[in-house]
Amino acid sequence: MSEEINLTWVVAHEPLELYLRSVKTFKEIIESESDNRIKINILTKEEFCNQFDIKKYGFMRAIIKNEIQMGQFQTTAIGSKYKNFHLFDLPFLFRDHEHARKVLDGSIGENLLELLGKNTGMRGLAFTYSGGFRIMVSSKPIKTLTDIKNKILSISESPITQKMYDLLEGITVLDKEGDDLSTHFNNNPDIDFDGGETTLVRFDKVKEKTPFITNTKHSLFLTTIVISEIFWNTLSEEDKILFKNAAKKTALLERTETIEDSKNFELDAKNRCEGFFQLSDSEIQKFKDLTSEIYKSDLVKNIFSPVVLKKIIAA
Repeated sequence: MSEEINLTWVVAHEPLELYLRSVKTFKEIIESESDNRIKINILTKEEFCNQFDIKKYGFMRAIIKNEIQMGQFQTTAIGSKYKNFHLFDLPFLFRDHEHARKVLDGSIGENLLELLGKNTGMRGLAFTYSGGFRIMVSSKPIKTLTDIKNKILSISESPITQKMYDLLEGITVLDKEGDDLSTHFNNNPDIDFDGGETTLVRFDKVKEKTPFITNTKHSLFLTTIVISEIFWNTLSEEDKILFKNAAKKTALLERTETIEDSKNFELDAKNRCEGFFQLSDSEIQKFKDLTSEIYKSDLVKNIFSPVVLKKIIAA
């Protein structure tokens, strides 16, 4: 009989309840399919900080060092370790959810997940949404791209996202800690933010400060279930299959639930926010035209593989 395995999964991001959904699903699947031979211990961000020196380790470093075995991180944050993951920050990369599924669950996604492990020591198992398509939230309505000009916006620390908002003439404040939007707002009380990026399922956390939504759907808020490469290499081939399959099942369920959550929010949007706006078709085309130069820029060529980008677009 194979040996018992105990490991720890750190929930590093907020909102806690959103990320707990994935880990609890994974825990239920893998414990069931291993006849309770594999056990998952869940560690929250607060619990991690109580046990580890966050300045010495950090969440991803702890996984790379196998102090913690698993986690789920935003692809933008992973881009700081493996630049190819900044591909997913490109505006209008995915045509729709079906296009995203083909890329993320197909050979392109699988190759990126494996290369993540080889390049960082933190292997990817599956891509999740943890929010779906991005939206812009604001203290005053944003109905056209012109309304973004000179607005003070919180954005993730991504050179792609930075370039996009430079083209839109927004004033950006980088979230260097990889926090969720509400935490970035709260940690910087001296900055009079006009808005930022988030997702519909995260909106309730920021609706008091930014009660207006512009449903731009310009990129997907992607996350990745990761596992320590050191720990991975201790697993039997049979257990590797168990972990991989559990991650894939978790990702499918999580993405399905996120899409449904977003649809339900849109149906009830008038009761959930002060204003819910869709950019007109002409504004969306203007948005695409304006940001298309990012795809041709040296910035893209220097960050990630143009070959991979072409494959994603053609998928």
